[in-house]
This record gives sequence, structure tokens and C-alpha cells, in this order.
Amino acid sequence: DATKDAQWLTRAQELAEKMVALFWDEKDGGFFFTPSDSAEKLPPAGEARPYGGILRMKTGHDTAEPSGNALAAQALIRLARLTGRADLREKAERTLSAFQQAMQSSPRAMAGMLVSLDMLLADRRARDEVVCLAAELPRLRVGQKAELVVRVAISDGWHIQSVRPKQQYLVPTKAEFHAPAGLSVQNVRYPEGALVKVGEDELSVYSGTVEVRADVVASERAAAGTAKLRVKLSYQPCDAQRCLAPSSVTLDAPIEVAGDG
Repeated sequence: DATKDAQWLTRAQELAEKMVALFWDEKDGGFFFTPSDSAEKLPPAGEARPYGGILRMKTGHDTAEPSGNALAAQALIRLARLTGRADLREKAERTLSAFQQAMQSSPRAMAGMLVSLDMLLADRRARDEVVCLAAELPRLRVGQKAELVVRVAISDGWHIQSVRPKQQYLVPTKAEFHAPAGLSVQNVRYPEGALVKVGEDELSVYSGTVEVRADVVASERAAAGTAKLRVKLSYQPCDAQRCLAPSSVTLDAPIEVAGDG
């Protein structure tokens, strides 16, 4: 994060993956103090057991320092921002969920977890404000087609990945259409992504306002009148420092279908 050197980001991901492999609580979320193979190392029955027989504990309460689970959640959120990896963000969310009741009942003892929660909610608020949609479609006549234009407005300082990202771990932008009976959406056309340099990586992105176009066809079965065409845009928002979790936005675009008379 400080040097923008890709090797440290790779090593941080490897360390996070090791932490998950050894200490993750798959059932309830959060991280134990002892590794997953602790039970295999128990001495035979009747012999002295380490830690007084208490093998796998976890807590989110702070002491003189923030709790291990709070720091783990913060590290996972920061890594998810930098890499766009949804699996790391999901682990952070489950860690916070595991200590939800404790945060409500003892907030002063859970300051580290509350900081983690604030980081996560800040990402969600930012993500929800990145993209806005608008649609334009001429009046359709039964048996004909018209061009649908979906305008994607992206907030200043942000970009979303193009339909063909340069890196496999990034999520492409994708438009989905749910048309009423008698209407179909065909030949979806995406703009070319702009190539930008972020750190050592070259990315293919959309920024500002871009347009996704498609053909809407009204078959002979289409009913005359006004209908709704649902447009769903899935995307991954990023700025110069971070990538947020993949998100989506929907729009119900009105369609006017004229009869063939």
C-alpha cells in the first residue's frame, strides 16, 4: 500500500489465505486463536492437555490493543479494496457478523470491530453512489425493432471495469435485460474500454458517461401499449487506490408499443 510494489500485495494475499486456512471458523465466521489442526495434536485421553483443555477460542473484544479479529477484518477489507477480491470481503463481512451481538451489547469493548464495520459501510455507501443509469428508446411498432441506448454515468474520480478487463480477477461490466412477453433484446453492444495505468497494472475501464446499445424487437405477439423493460448493470467500481466489491444497479425503462394498424 505504501510503496505500490506488486510483490508486497501478492505476499499480503498469500498471508491472508494462510490465515484463513489455519484459523477461519467456517461454521460461524471469525478467526480462532489456535489453528485448525489443534485437535489432531491432543495427547491421548488421561494425559495432560495444553491450555487446560480449551482449544479453539475466539473473541472480538479489545484489550490494550485491538482484537485479533478486528485487525483481521480490517486487513481483509483493505486487501479487497486493493485487489477487488470478493472472497476476502466476504470473510470480513462474516467476521463482523459473528460479533454483531457483542458489538451491540458492549460497544466500548469492541472499538476495533466498530472501526472495521465503519470501513465496510463506507465502501458500501461509496459503491452505491458510483453508477447511475438512464435509458432512451423510440416508440416501437409491432413486427419492428428499435435501438435502446443505456447511458451509464460514473461519478468523478471513479471508474468501472470494461466488458473485457485486462486482469482475470477483475469483474467485467455486464448488462442484462428482462423484457416483457413479445419483446426481445438482441445484439448488445458495449463501448471499447479506455486503457489506464494504475500502479504497475494497465486496466481497461469506463469512466465519465458511456453508452451500452442494444436492439429491442417487438414480435407479432407483442401487446400494444406501455410496458417496462428492466435493465440490470453489473459492475466493479474502483478509484485510484481501491476496488470495491462488485455491485449492480437496475432501471425499469418504459417502452411504448404501437399496434400494427
